[in-house]
Amino acid sequence: MKFYNFFAIALISFLLFACSTKTAILMDEYKDNNLSGKDLAIVKAFENPSIINYDDVTDDLGSGVPEEVYMAFFKLNFIDAFKSNTSLKEIKFIDKFSKTGLTEKVLDISDEDKIRAYLPSEGNIIDSLKSDFILFLYGINSSRVAGQTGSYVNGAYIGGSFGKLYQQINFVLWDNVKGKVVSYGRVDDDSSIIFGMTKGHWESVVNSLAMKLIRLSPFKIVHPSQKWIIAISCSTNFYLQIIF
Repeated sequence: MKFYNFFAIALISFLLFACSTKTAILMDEYKDNNLSGKDLAIVKAFENPSIINYDDVTDDLGSGVPEEVYMAFFKLNFIDAFKSNTSLKEIKFIDKFSKTGLTEKVLDISDEDKIRAYLPSEGNIIDSLKSDFILFLYGINSSRVAGQTGSYVNGAYIGGSFGKLYQQINFVLWDNVKGKVVSYGRVDDDSSIIFGMTKGHWESVVNSLAMKLIRLSPFKIVHPSQKWIIAISCSTNFYLQIIF
C-alpha cells in the first residue's frame, strides 16, 4: 500500500506541474465541500448548440434536425450522469430561460482568457427556479477532428493519430441560496474514433463533461464501487482515476 501511495503522490505531482493552464475556476469557499440533498437546475442559456459534424449526429443519434436531435440526447445523458454520480435530491433541465433581470458579466479565467455570462447581481437569487444551485450552460460546441497519417521511421510507425469526437461547454455554477458564483469557465473532452463513430462515443464524451463539471462543484461525488478516486484538471480538462 505504501508503494501505491508513493506512486500516486509522484504521479499527481508530475501532472499538476504539467497542467499549468486553467480553463475553469472553483471558488475557494466551495472547495472540499461534500454537499448532499440539494436541488440543481441546469439552464440551457443559449439558442442552439454549435455543431459542425451534422452527419455524425443523424447517423449515430437519430434522424431529424441535428441541433434538436443532439440536445434531446444531451439532456437525457447529462442529467443521468449527474443523478448517477452525485447525491443531489432533484435535478431539472430548463430548456427555455429568459435573461430578463440578469446582468452580462465578464469572468476572468486568466489574464488572457475570459468568459461572458448573464447572471443575477451578487447577493441575489432566482426565485422562480426554486433550486439551491443553478448550472448555466452558455454554449455547447461539437466537432469531429480528423486523424493524421503517420510515417515509418527506422521501422517504427510514428506521428499518426486517430480522429476524435470533440465537445466543449461554457458554464457558470451559481449558488442560488447565497447569491454568488461557485465555479465558471469551460470544460472539454474528446473520444478517439478507431474503427468508426458510434453512439457510445457521444455517451462517453457527455458523461466525461458532466463528471468534470461535478468535480468543479461542491456536490458530494457518489461512486459506490470505487474506494479511491483522484481527480486532476488541467488545460485539456482531463481527469485521472486511480483505484485501489
